[in-house]
Amino acid sequence: MPTVNRCNIQGEVHLSLTTDPYENLSFENYLLRHRWRDCYHLFLWQSSPAVVIGRFQNPLLECDLHYLQQNSTLLVRRQSGGGAVYHDEGNLNFSLIADNNIFDQKLNHQLIIDLLKQFQLVGEFKQHSSLLIDGKKVSGGAFKRSKDAAIYHGTLLISSNLDQLRRHLQGSTMVSYSQSIPSRPASVINLAQLNDQITIGRVVEGIESLFERRLLKLPNSSLKRNTISGQQILSYQGVREYRDMIKDHQWLYKSTPCFHYRHRDRTQEQEYDLVVKGGEVISSQLPILDNNGLPHSIVTGWNGCLFWDEFFFQESKI
Repeated sequence: MPTVNRCNIQGEVHLSLTTDPYENLSFENYLLRHRWRDCYHLFLWQSSPAVVIGRFQNPLLECDLHYLQQNSTLLVRRQSGGGAVYHDEGNLNFSLIADNNIFDQKLNHQLIIDLLKQFQLVGEFKQHSSLLIDGKKVSGGAFKRSKDAAIYHGTLLISSNLDQLRRHLQGSTMVSYSQSIPSRPASVINLAQLNDQITIGRVVEGIESLFERRLLKLPNSSLKRNTISGQQILSYQGVREYRDMIKDHQWLYKSTPCFHYRHRDRTQEQEYDLVVKGGEVISSQLPILDNNGLPHSIVTGWNGCLFWDEFFFQESKI
């Protein structure tokens, strides 16, 4: 934990009015890149239905992509690590951003612990990012540090649709090997199930109050609050370009680490082994038995095809 004089820290609370996860993550990135020295940012936002995966994850392993398509649920890949999460408007997402010289991860965690105490709940962080109450997960988070600044962001389950959460986060069983970082499945519960007085609005008020008291109730410190719309977010320098980048097929799918995929041909009742790297099939083989009954493989014609465009999303239409 850094030792700094916090007497001149300025604080900003940003409350987003848009539920577009691409816009909100783009504004979060803007704050990380354009914050000013000795300013601590708290960014609060909600999201329309989306599955958000970590930078080095495989969407096939983290969620049911066909189910996402059928339900118009967005897939989002963030730049930080961590596991996959399901977002809907029953979640509250928070981001704490500051220069490295004042960023305090221990204090960030304590902020969330103290928030729960306001509602007579006792939480405990496990594995640095998972917040549990009586063994059930109510919050997950991720941390990223750049040369000059750091961010801790996470989500609080308040009144989320847990049936949809579980259904969306059902990964494929057809990936036999992957260089991606898998999520750690956990039993989850909504905070509103533990205390029926908990609402999104009350949690927003609580975390804002704690943020001010813990970080800013010092001489020469001040706090600024503002609400921001999607249109306003897109007006900031570089935000629209960043949003377009994280919505792009290249970022969402083709940046997936190398993996092996077993494809079952429905017509020929055969199973093919595909190796996918950078979105391209670099190896495709059909395991067979030779005349002596020994295992053997033959190369198929899928080498060089674009896995996501020409194969995966096409086979779902068959």
